[in-house]
Amino acid sequence: MRLAATAVSLALVAGCAAPPPTKGILPAISSELASAAERKPPARPEALDRALLPPVQMGMPSIAGVDLEPRFDLNVSNAPAAQVFMSIVSGTRYSILLHPEVSGVISVSLKDVTVEETLSAIRELYGYEYRVEGTRIFVQPAGMQTRVFQVNYPPGQRRGSTEIRVTSGAVTDTGGGGAPTAGGAAP
Repeated sequence: MRLAATAVSLALVAGCAAPPPTKGILPAISSELASAAERKPPARPEALDRALLPPVQMGMPSIAGVDLEPRFDLNVSNAPAAQVFMSIVSGTRYSILLHPEVSGVISVSLKDVTVEETLSAIRELYGYEYRVEGTRIFVQPAGMQTRVFQVNYPPGQRRGSTEIRVTSGAVTDTGGGGAPTAGGAAP
């Protein structure tokens, strides 16, 4: 037993001994790092660089979530329609053109709306028709409007057939194997 304990003690002491020094590893690592730093990467073709790089975007940056149109509150009660439309565009970049027959009174209370939202709400409620062309707004009176629309149908030919059978009031006799005769007279 004593012999086994001595052998185990020697094995444990031998395991704690420092490894023999290696003299060539640190200089080898340093020389490899230096040579890697000196090497240039192989030149890539310019066409490959152009294909991999995205094109330069020269457009204006978009502002996500920010309204470019000013917002306002509109609160009117029994005001003339022409006056309401004029006040909607005052202080904005829009000009308004009113049809001479625009009349009536408007009562609305709108909070935090744009010019477009205001006109749309008035259209739904009162029927005043409008259209926006650039910075000009054209307002038409409420009511029926006549418009002519040009419709371009695709060119094509129509084909069809009709079968119409007209029978007269004459009585015909179709005898067995003979030709039909009028009035039942025999030949």
